[in-house]
Amino acid sequence: MSRTIGARKAAGLIYLVVIGVMAFTFWKLPTGFLPEEDIGVLFTIVQGPSGATLPATDKALDSVRDYFLTKEKDNVVGVFTVGGFSFSGQGQNAGIAFVNLKPWDNRKGKANTAQGIAQRGTGPLIGSNRGRS
Repeated sequence: MSRTIGARKAAGLIYLVVIGVMAFTFWKLPTGFLPEEDIGVLFTIVQGPSGATLPATDKALDSVRDYFLTKEKDNVVGVFTVGGFSFSGQGQNAGIAFVNLKPWDNRKGKANTAQGIAQRGTGPLIGSNRGRS
């Protein structure tokens, strides 16, 4: 009986040590394992209204390309667009733009992170193509 109690105490002590190590590790680890941007590329989805033609989608993709190559020229290397396909589906009204960003060393400050660049582009890009087909 005393042998069983001793084994329980040892198991309980090991359990508490494991929980303590896990708690210490939890508080000491960074809040995220991946950086906000890990590949230096933005994806911009273009979705026109149902029945929109491919030339209309291409015009919207041209607006996206022009925005990033002019307004964000200090942060962007190039833009590659694909009409008729996006991660949300395929069709004449769908498109996607891959925005290749300059290396992190050339984009100093929080405003020039991928998230900051995407946030700046959200308003102008949504507003510039609303109502077009």
